Amino acid sequence: MRERVETLRQRLNLAEGEAYLTTTPHHLYYLTGFTGGEGYLLITKDSVKLLVDGRYTTQATDEVWDGVEVILFSKIWEELPKYLEDVYTLWIEDNIITVKFMGKLREVASHIKKFPAADEYLYKMRMVKDEYERSLIEKAIDIAQQAFLKTLEIIKPGVTEREVASELCYHMRRLGADKESFDIIVASGYRGALPHGVASDKKIKEGELIVIDWGAFYKGYVSDLTRMVAVGKISEKAEFTLQAVKEAQETAIREARCCMTAREIDALARNYLKEKGLAEYFTHSLGHGIGVEIHEMPRVSYMSEEVIDRNIIFTIEPGVYLPGEFGVRIEDDVMMTDDGVIVLSSLDKIFRL
Repeated sequence: MRERVETLRQRLNLAEGEAYLTTTPHHLYYLTGFTGGEGYLLITKDSVKLLVDGRYTTQATDEVWDGVEVILFSKIWEELPKYLEDVYTLWIEDNIITVKFMGKLREVASHIKKFPAADEYLYKMRMVKDEYERSLIEKAIDIAQQAFLKTLEIIKPGVTEREVASELCYHMRRLGADKESFDIIVASGYRGALPHGVASDKKIKEGELIVIDWGAFYKGYVSDLTRMVAVGKISEKAEFTLQAVKEAQETAIREARCCMTAREIDALARNYLKEKGLAEYFTHSLGHGIGVEIHEMPRVSYMSEEVIDRNIIFTIEPGVYLPGEFGVRIEDDVMMTDDGVIVLSSLDKIFRL
């Protein structure tokens, strides 16, 4: 994390009289190791200060790396200004900071004249993962996969989507997850056509496809997987769609190459589905980065020219959604290397019960 701070300083070219300020929980963790979620991180050319209230002083002191000065505050707007006295340019995250916060900041530190945006620098830093980050993501994947296999044992006609999601949550936590990466999606039958069909009280029926999208949050990092479960014999149309999505995903995984643009990688799967007459039902991007958040840069979309370089970890998840009928999505976590992508997850794509 010390190296991350140094990289940020270099990218922002922090000089005397300049500083970076964030209150974003993910960035507090990414740059210091602090997991408390509430605080003010101020980085200057030669100091790193983390301001927290009395709830977090012991926790912050235990978690941050040597070199981060933990400072207790009671009234932030009375105490923050003294750490900004020599700052004339303050880098902020303008897509997160509120108008109210900004107004108060200008009031208590009126001598600061420039507030450039640091968002792009931080998010691009977070795209590229080091070995430690990869190991945590792989552990989160392993936990999610083991929990899924245990959960398969309860899936049958009459069980509700909510019961399946609860079982997944239970097993992931038993296996070491801190929590779920996001609200688990279990969407059976016609509800599978909802790309974000969070588990409901609908009962699973014979002959239905189930979309299960889940992930584990482990020591600050996430996994994100989607698998298809066929309960009994499914229709020919469902089988055709299931195989088309599987093959579209496999095509993108096989043909993606280092330094292709996100748009080019998205097109690998989208064009395959077009050949099958299904492209109009693929209504979202092919994937997204994962890390300390479930959706990070890059967005692997037909609208993005972002270059997918080595050591970027992202999802490949084509989907087809037929309103009122069913949906299909298959998702794996992958990492770009010099020789193309390697798949970090290992579960079978389709399960038949």
